[in-house]
Amino acid sequence: MLTIVLVIVLIAALVAVMKYAKFLWRMIGLFIAILLVWLYKENIMTWFSQSVAGDGLMDFLTGLGTGIKNILDKIFFGLGDLL
Repeated sequence: MLTIVLVIVLIAALVAVMKYAKFLWRMIGLFIAILLVWLYKENIMTWFSQSVAGDGLMDFLTGLGTGIKNILDKIFFGLGDLL
């Protein structure tokens, strides 16, 4: 009798985990992301303050704009070759 109850409880637990697995993995990922930000908050703040100080922000934005332009150029040239 105890074996049957344990098997039913085990099956119910497996069904529950399979049903809510996507939600559980998302919550675990969110908690890990929050933990990493909390652990490295001093490094993040130092990097951000150095990026904003002086021309660091302008260099960052220029590099970002150049990178996005290069990616878009590759996409458009690839589409042009396809057509």
